[in-house]
Amino acid sequence: TKTGTDKFFQSTIGYSYDTRDLHEYPAYGTLAAVSLTKFGIPSATIDFSHFNFDYRRYIPLSSDIVLIGRLFGILTAGNQQPVYEHVYFGYGERIRGHFREVFEGDNLFGASSELHFTLLQPKYLKVDFLPKEFSLWRFGVTAAAFADAGTVWYREQRAIPSTLPSGYGFGLHFLLPYSFVVRTEVAWNELGKSEFV
Repeated sequence: TKTGTDKFFQSTIGYSYDTRDLHEYPAYGTLAAVSLTKFGIPSATIDFSHFNFDYRRYIPLSSDIVLIGRLFGILTAGNQQPVYEHVYFGYGERIRGHFREVFEGDNLFGASSELHFTLLQPKYLKVDFLPKEFSLWRFGVTAAAFADAGTVWYREQRAIPSTLPSGYGFGLHFLLPYSFVVRTEVAWNELGKSEFV
């Protein structure tokens, strides 16, 4: 607005279907989530909506190998949205190979696949000097190969850009106590430039 201050209500409705075995590092199952957020109820200056979707599938190929696929996006409809509600790669969502780059737009679409190879099955250690709820520690190591692609675009553009930022690579994932997962990865983008993530 001309005052520099926007005041409006927003409302979100969503649905989530989740059969994953372990939230922080699943080995099988499906996540399917959709939501619709309406900005401005009502508002003379703010009147647009975001449709979010996220689909993830975890397929065990053997006891030590898991194939993972993900499709996700945010689509915008309605009147022009303010700059502070644009969507991005480079903050919450990232494309490995372009990990430190920021892409901004009205709409977002991404796809990712990973192949996990278990190097060290999770081991559990009882730490007796800690309180009971903190005494069980887990350690494991997984090797991973991955490929990412995604893009953002403004609604004035006639179509999704034909060239998608993308990347691929491999790394090690360390499963640590208290559900922490540390990922160390090397990625190459579509131009062959490498980066450490």
